[in-house]
Amino acid sequence: ETIPANGSAILTGLCSSIHNGLCDHSANTVGRSGFLDDYSMLQKGAGDSEALLRYVNPVADWKQYTKVMIDPVQLWMGEGSSLRDIPQEDRIRLTSLLFGQITKCFIGRLPDCS
Repeated sequence: ETIPANGSAILTGLCSSIHNGLCDHSANTVGRSGFLDDYSMLQKGAGDSEALLRYVNPVADWKQYTKVMIDPVQLWMGEGSSLRDIPQEDRIRLTSLLFGQITKCFIGRLPDCS
């Protein structure tokens, strides 16, 4: 089976996993962007090695999965987002960098599916 990596919870977990390689600080708080309809299923992460908020499926049988599908990273900006001040070519470069870092996390951990 394949784990689709198109949910924000999965991406949050992956970003947390590669956090130390991308930046030298972490957020102290996290706001509700409106991306999710229901935030009640999110739990606080455990310490510095996890995202501030995360979703864990308590009945997931992770051993059944042998592949991961990683969708290209997309940058979504709300109205008035300060990200709009960043040149588009830089935003594209940042999303490409994040996609590359996420992909690197899986090299050698799962069979090559290319």
